Amino acid sequence: MLFFSHISFALLMIVLIMGTKLILKALNTKGPGQTLAKSVGIIVMVLAVLTMLCNLYYSVQYWARGYLDMPCPMMHMGQGMDHSSMMNQHMMDKNSMMGGMSQNKE
Repeated sequence: MLFFSHISFALLMIVLIMGTKLILKALNTKGPGQTLAKSVGIIVMVLAVLTMLCNLYYSVQYWARGYLDMPCPMMHMGQGMDHSSMMNQHMMDKNSMMGGMSQNKE
């Protein structure tokens, strides 16, 4: 889980840098499209900052709950899939469909 937050934070930093670069290029360039480039740059930067705040919030929440100390939190929480119960149910359904033919005849 820790790697996911680091990867998303790194990608958000790249997006923030690209938005800043777009705004600076729009400010230094005169002509058509300057307003559009500046607007897109501002929108990209605002969305990147909001997403960074969301990423930071959930990273702190995972850390506070102790999920970052486990390699796979879902497996340790007991919410993983229980294949043995699914197999037992499948076998019971199969026996009931056969009309009890798998029982030993004496």
